[in-house]
Amino acid sequence: MILKSKLKIFIIFFSTIFLTYYFIFNETNILVLIKNLDLINEKKIKILNLNHEKVDLEKKFNEFKNNSDYRELIVKEKLYMKNKSDGVIFYELDN
Repeated sequence: MILKSKLKIFIIFFSTIFLTYYFIFNETNILVLIKNLDLINEKKIKILNLNHEKVDLEKKFNEFKNNSDYRELIVKEKLYMKNKSDGVIFYELDN
């Protein structure tokens, strides 16, 4: 009787371990896991690049805000003609 009980417990335990191993470590789950890890690494790289771009833009904005000569150069660059074919539109403002 005790032997049958131990055998049943062993079979239940072994089948639970086997099924758990099968569902976690089968080929499709491992491939999905690898694909997800690759996606996570790509996202981390993208976040780092965006953070570097953010720092550069903040630096340019602070230079623009604090330096009037730099502001004047940027405004001239953005507003006025770069090529002879470019045109400038002037607006009249109502005060």
